Amino acid sequence: MHLCDLPDDVLRLILQRACACHQPAMMHAPLRDRLPLLAVCRRLRALARAVVYSAVDIQLGDDGDGLTVLRPRDKARCVRLKADLDAVAAAGCLDMVRHVDVGVFHLINPIPGLRAVAGAMCAAAGQWASVRSLAIHTHRCQRLDNEEQMDAEDLDDDIPGISAALAAVLPGLQRLVAAWPRTNAITSEVVGALAARYADQLRVLRSDYTAVTPPGVALRRLESVYIPRPGSGDDPSPRVDPAELRVLQLHGWPENHSWAAFSADGDGSKEIRFPRLQVLDLIRYKGATASGSDNSGRAGSLHFPELRTLAVKCLYDVPALLVRGVFPARMDRLSIETTSSALLNISSTALPSARRIHITLQHGGRSWCFAMVAAVRGILDAARDCDELELTAFCGGLFLRPGTLASAPLTRLSVMVEVHADIMVALVQSLPRLSSLVIRRLMGNGAWLDTLIPEPGAAHLMPPVTSTLGTVHLGASPSARAPEAVVSAAKYLLLAAPSLSYLSTIGAARLPIEAFVGERASQYPHLAKARFSYLLRP
Repeated sequence: MHLCDLPDDVLRLILQRACACHQPAMMHAPLRDRLPLLAVCRRLRALARAVVYSAVDIQLGDDGDGLTVLRPRDKARCVRLKADLDAVAAAGCLDMVRHVDVGVFHLINPIPGLRAVAGAMCAAAGQWASVRSLAIHTHRCQRLDNEEQMDAEDLDDDIPGISAALAAVLPGLQRLVAAWPRTNAITSEVVGALAARYADQLRVLRSDYTAVTPPGVALRRLESVYIPRPGSGDDPSPRVDPAELRVLQLHGWPENHSWAAFSADGDGSKEIRFPRLQVLDLIRYKGATASGSDNSGRAGSLHFPELRTLAVKCLYDVPALLVRGVFPARMDRLSIETTSSALLNISSTALPSARRIHITLQHGGRSWCFAMVAAVRGILDAARDCDELELTAFCGGLFLRPGTLASAPLTRLSVMVEVHADIMVALVQSLPRLSSLVIRRLMGNGAWLDTLIPEPGAAHLMPPVTSTLGTVHLGASPSARAPEAVVSAAKYLLLAAPSLSYLSTIGAARLPIEAFVGERASQYPHLAKARFSYLLRP
């Protein structure tokens, strides 16, 4: 079948995937990478125009067109993107643009660059009606200490004018993003003025610097919002109607500010409902004390009937949300990133049940080993419906024990901590439903595993230990004998798991595994169906 014989819906999905950018900092691929799609064939060209010309980038220097403050690399990028914008205009496709990405390079004050962007867009007024998303990025070219050179009076005069000009040419804006403006709060002021103008139609709002909504402005139709840490003093919380929210991210927000933003009267102590919220992400959340008591006294009853994903990153505190929140009977994913001491308190609370659980430890030591194992066991006992568990520890002190996960109904297990070879065998034997196993830091002596493997040509075959394990990823820990342990573990699992279809190793020798498969293939026919992947440690 030729590509052009596919249905239109399938072709549109292919085009959207081809035009997407896989770099986290960019939402779409550069125009030069999208234009070749127009040359594939006539039928694809007709469908591709709306996708290829759906996004444009505008990058300007400190003085708009002069680019006097830029490094050669940044200057070349600005010139190229200006040519891309001219190409879209020359093709008569500005009315197809749905996303505009604005970047301003500056020394101190980004206002001149933003003013130039607004002027350039006003020059083509009436052709930006299809734009639904606007992202503003400011890039400081070099670090200066004399920020007081900014003219505050001129700044106050320019921000309303810039926001009014952009609002005039972007009547259908629904998504507003201010990314990486940490070097200058001026960008947030501009975005705040825009948010006030689009308060009744914005669906997505994000600013990485500070809360951008001015006092008294209520955002009634937001579906996704990122609220960064509040400013100093008694800065007012943003007002967000929770009725339409699907995604909520709170970064560094203390408990006594968090929920007042979603109350109609600004009182966070009352019951608040989030009827459609599906993703709740609390980053460096400051809630209750480590002992579990609530400092704020302002977090009232919080209802999340449709919540699917809850992610909590709290380094020292136990969020009162875990105690006061009303969650659905079963969520899809629960992610906890915390310290050793906080995890012990979190595990003692009534955690919501989730199908997938991810636990990450940031600090600790070997003295916390047994306490952490008990905490993990307590979390699994509370979430009896869990079938996927991922453990990550950057402290180097969490070691699994044979009984930690015994009889847990897990189908997927991913472990980023040190695991001895004998513990790996115990895990496989004690988890009857396990289908996927990932161990990034296998350690120990592989000689013990070799004693479990029958000799070539032996009359008795190795009995299967599991009938469900299909995918295995094994990585070696930094210890000297770990690569040998990975090789021995791979040999053991190849015989003990007849259902194994994919085996991946990192940091282990390839030839011993291939030789083992070759000499045992006649006795164990299932080895012929397995696929392998090897990655040697640099």
